This record gives sequence, structure tokens and C-alpha cells, in this order.
Amino acid sequence: MYFFVDTIVDTQKSGIEHAIIRRLELFKMHNKDAKIITTNYHRTVYASLTTDGLNNDVINLFDYYQKVADVPFTPATLDTLVLPEHALLKKSVNHQYQVVLNHKVIMQITTFADTQKQIDLIRYLDDEGKTIYIDYYDIRGFLSKRDHYDTNNDWLTVEQWLDVTGQPVIENYHQINFDNKVDVTVYRLRGKDNVWYTFDGVQGYMRHFFDELNLAYNGHNAFIFDRASETAWASTHMVTPNYPIGHFHNSHVTDTDDIMHSSLNGFFTFMIKNQDHFHYMISATDTQTKDVLARWPKMRAITIPVSYVSDAQLANQVDFAKREKHTLIVAARLAPEKQQIDVVKAMVQVRKQVPDARAEFWGYPNGDYGDQVKKAIKEAHLEDVISLKGYSSTVNQEMDRVGLSVLSSRMEGFSLSILEAQSHGLPQVVNNVKYGPSDLVIDGQDGFLVENNNIDMLAAKIIAIMSDEQLQTTLSANAYTDARRYSAENVWRQWQVVTDDYENNYLK
Repeated sequence: MYFFVDTIVDTQKSGIEHAIIRRLELFKMHNKDAKIITTNYHRTVYASLTTDGLNNDVINLFDYYQKVADVPFTPATLDTLVLPEHALLKKSVNHQYQVVLNHKVIMQITTFADTQKQIDLIRYLDDEGKTIYIDYYDIRGFLSKRDHYDTNNDWLTVEQWLDVTGQPVIENYHQINFDNKVDVTVYRLRGKDNVWYTFDGVQGYMRHFFDELNLAYNGHNAFIFDRASETAWASTHMVTPNYPIGHFHNSHVTDTDDIMHSSLNGFFTFMIKNQDHFHYMISATDTQTKDVLARWPKMRAITIPVSYVSDAQLANQVDFAKREKHTLIVAARLAPEKQQIDVVKAMVQVRKQVPDARAEFWGYPNGDYGDQVKKAIKEAHLEDVISLKGYSSTVNQEMDRVGLSVLSSRMEGFSLSILEAQSHGLPQVVNNVKYGPSDLVIDGQDGFLVENNNIDMLAAKIIAIMSDEQLQTTLSANAYTDARRYSAENVWRQWQVVTDDYENNYLK
């Protein structure tokens, strides 16, 4: 079995989640048993997994110990809630209800926003209106978690995750530290043998989960750790025999202009310092693999792209005459490292040369950067020119409509956005940064590489494409051709280095 280890696969997915899902498709295509492993608690993720058709492909740490993976969807609603005798249920504000007994509010109920009567959480109150405990319901309908509070000091004392019978299976105990802040001090987990185990950190019970899962699937399984920072300690401290693989999903250093001496990207520090533990360390591009080996010659570093282009997509080529030639797309989360504000600045120049030019930003915001982008658009008076479309799982369909793609990142690991745009025949203007753009975009053939933060150069290349229909059409045709480098067959051939070693050497 191949396990792809992540934290969560939610509705709004980062590039890592998209890469894992594409890998799962590829492994299934070649009849390899594979599952996605997630470690974070999330009460509503079942809905997005259902939408994505992944319910049978994901094993979550909390679901595993709560034994709820196969629980049917049976929403807990206000209509099925049993209230104390003589208690009254009253609506207070949107999605908020109160349970009143003897003129006192004894319970406060919140319902899920999209289903007014489905219970999200219930807060239980004492006679003075202080919180005793809060019950959290999974979107599937069962009581999933209970938080206990100290009513004298109003702080969280114990978190309990419950099985379907209401018995605790995971517990976190809290106390006040010297800075008068609440800290988790003890983590407890009831293992598959019904014995309670105690840990001093989340990595401890994560490691225990990996080991139990490994044994449940007959041991000696392959684990590909995609979230290096979150799972680093657990991945290197498993006690059952396994085949661990590390993955660089971004630059391994903070300064790509000084790869030999730069400090390490914190996400990968532990993995790099324990590189001998891993059978392979995967980079998504040859450029990064070469840089990794230049600094650590003994590392078992190999290149495997994080996605592929399906045969169906390779065969689906849109007539460029039907496109909105002067509309560009930026498909990336709104984040400082993606630098969408540079595109806003470039669009000021573009509009002077191409008056009908427009831009669409597709992606969810990280932190307050979305607000910064909105402010930049307003200050540039481009509110009617640049549209913030938000996150969409079908943004690839928009790529068949627009005329070019732009990516202004200061750092990448591969860039699924570039490959997706290329496979949809979009000419591209992308920053020539490590890693990904120069491995994917062939400068002058299917798009243009520009200097990072060079707004004039960025604008000039966008104008060049929009102003020359023949150039735009030629770049598009070449993009379709160049995308074939990342066909499913070609990418799987690179994966076979790992699968052959695991199956033919390690297992035998």
C-alpha cells in the first residue's frame, strides 16, 4: 500500500492537495493500492470529500480512532433534539437558538449556515450563564467532540474526541502556563488495543497512528510525506518497518540565489537533516533536484512532476478564435509569495496599449493579502478591469475561455497553475523564479519568462501577446504541444523508479 500523508483535503485546496489527488488518480490508473492519510481534525470535511468522490480514498486520524469512517450521513437537527422537560426552544439570531428553562438560558445552539436546522454545536451553561462544556457535531450528524471549561476562570481544561457510543478516544488536557496562557500539556489516545497511550505532543500520537495504520495494512507500507513540517518528527520515529519518502513541494532554501549557503526553508529543515532516513527525496523539477544534489551529493534525490496531463485534455484543443484574447487569468491563491499586486501594477500599463484588456484572479486569500490586492486594484482605479473570482475547483474550464495566463510568484515548487494553463493552450507570462517556470515554460515558444518584480517587463510581454494575434495563436499551439511532455505515461515512467524499488527490492 502507498500512503500519501497530508494534514487535510478540504474544499479550498492548496497545490499540495491538488498534487496528491492527481497522484492518487495516476496510481489507480496503474492498479496500485493507495490511500490519502490526513492528520487534522475537521468536522465538515466529509462534505467536500463527497463532492470530490474521495470518501473511500482518505483515512483521517480522528475518524480512524473514532470509528466513524463508515457512519452514514444522518444530520442531527433541532427537530430530533431531546430537550429537558418544560424547556423552550427560542430563535435568537441567524443560526442561533436558545434553550430556556425556568427563565434561564441553559443551552445555546448554533446550526450550520447552509442548513438552518442541522446542529453545529451546543453550548451548555450553568446558573450564572458560564460555559460548562461545548458539544461539537460532525456534519454527518454524530456528536464528535466535547470541550470542558473551568467555570471559575472560563478557560478550556479538556478536549475530548468521542466515538459513536459517546466514549472518549482522544483527549487533550490544558493548563495555564507562566505567561497566563492556556497550553496543551498532555495528549492521550486510546489505541486499537483499547489501551490508553499518553504523549507530550501531537507528533507523538501522530506517530502512533502511522504505526497502527501500517500494521493494519500488513506492515512494510510506503509512506510519502507531503507535509514535511507537520509530520517530520512522526515520519522519522515510526517503530514499525516502513518505506518512507520525503517530498519537496516548494523551494528547500529561503534564498534561491544562494542555494549552497542559504538557510533552509523551515518546512523542510527536519526532513533534510534526517535525509538518511528516507529512501527517496522527491523534487518536482530537474532544476531543483540538481540544486539539492549540489548541496547534498549523497541524498537520494529524484525528479517526479507533481501532476500530469490526461490524454483527454491533450486531445481537447480549443479554437483560439473563440477565446477572449484580451482577458488574462491568474490562477493562484492570493498570497504575498504569489505577488498578484505586481499584475495589478502591470495592468495599468497594459490598459494604455490594449484598452479592452481585462484580468481575472482566481484563488482564495491567505491572511490579509486579499485585502491588500483589493486596495491596490482600487488605488489603480481598475475595479472594472480586474475581477477577484475567489476559489473554484473548476478554474481549468475558465482556461478554455481566456487568452493568456500570468503568474507573478517570487517562489514556486513546480506550479500546477502553469502546467494546467499550458495544457489548455494558454500563452503564458511568468516570473523566471525557482522552481518550475523555466522547467515548464519554453521562453519565446509557448510563453515568456520575465524577471521577478520587473513590472515594466511583465507589462511589455502581456502587451506583446495581446497586440499580436498571430503570436498569440502560435504560442497557444506550441503550449498544447509542449504539455505532452507531462502526459500520464511520461510522469508514470518517472514514478516507476520508486515503485520498482519499493516492490522489487524492499518488499522482496
